[in-house]
Amino acid sequence: MQKILRSVDADTYDEYPAVQTGVIPEIPTNIPSHVAILDTTATDRWIVEGPPLQSPILKLVCFPPNGGGPSTFAAWPHYLTQFGIQLLFVQMPGWEGRDNEAPLATLEEMTKYLTDVLLQVLGDTPFVFFGHSMGSLLAFEVSHSLLQHGYCPQHLFLSSWYAPTENYPQPEELDVPGQVFQKLGQMLGVNVVKFQQIMKQENINFSFIDDGVLNNRALMSRMLPAIQVALKIAKAYHLSQDVLLPCGITVFGGDNDPFVKPELLEDWRLQIEDDDNFDICLFHGKHMYIMDSTDAVLQKLTQVILEQGIALRMPQDGRFAGSFRMTTEPGAVEEGSSNQSVKLRERKGRATVRTVAAVYESQCHVHDNDVSSDGLVEEDWEENL
Repeated sequence: MQKILRSVDADTYDEYPAVQTGVIPEIPTNIPSHVAILDTTATDRWIVEGPPLQSPILKLVCFPPNGGGPSTFAAWPHYLTQFGIQLLFVQMPGWEGRDNEAPLATLEEMTKYLTDVLLQVLGDTPFVFFGHSMGSLLAFEVSHSLLQHGYCPQHLFLSSWYAPTENYPQPEELDVPGQVFQKLGQMLGVNVVKFQQIMKQENINFSFIDDGVLNNRALMSRMLPAIQVALKIAKAYHLSQDVLLPCGITVFGGDNDPFVKPELLEDWRLQIEDDDNFDICLFHGKHMYIMDSTDAVLQKLTQVILEQGIALRMPQDGRFAGSFRMTTEPGAVEEGSSNQSVKLRERKGRATVRTVAAVYESQCHVHDNDVSSDGLVEEDWEENL
């Protein structure tokens, strides 16, 4: 049985007014500096916790891009905690925060260790995954691994990584010899200009890395071993999962990503039981658009979580007292709801319910085929293929 839900008492919702109203607030322009200070003293360094919440409604596990770490999501806790969302950041050996360790050599190792750790920290709280770049592939594999233990994310957010049925988008990047990586590391020890000269001489173009990172000597020195391992993993990867995930998938991407073109995102829908519970959202930017379009990403992420993952029971006394799973079934109409394509299914029996999504829709205007001022591109995907 999928362990994806738990009961939440009324006091929990009282702590998070954003959940009660369902209104997506604006991203604060002045984010306090302390939100970037994460707990790195934990004995288990695989998962770094964001600001602690006494009674979180949902846990969001963030899988950073290859070589990255919690700093990728430094601005997220300040916004998401008001919804009762607890942030958990994956921290891999050889990646940010653990760069004095060697990267794990295989995806199987990464998946096994993370599965063991997450089984200890997730508890009974519902959870969702967000993965960016290679972190998406890792989140996908860990989701399948957890499913074997009876756990599954309520929703899977995958960002800037091609569907597992597709081939690696830039195959020439997979054949960089080990001695060339060694030479690149040596040149980084001299200066970044020498490093760039070798990149040009060897006709190497890491399309998944933005220029700002490539020009950062210290950062590239730290990331180079992880990049070498990641390319080996990508070259060896073959989809081996023969079970479809029971959760939904929302795929994010940059509309100008030189690594993963938007058309390579579509077949992620083949990895879930119900492809009606699949969506693609494009944002303005390149491969690391999440750093430049943080406002749009967080607002869309929260909107999907509210609409797809949370429903609140409204008993006769008017107090919030339960948690539901929402499943999309065309034609199903819930009494009193303006959403004509959503049917709510309670874990035990039936009850009159009110969704946070319905409240959100009643107070905000959302239109398809619009480009919003915060950088989000919402399109009818089929019409734009």
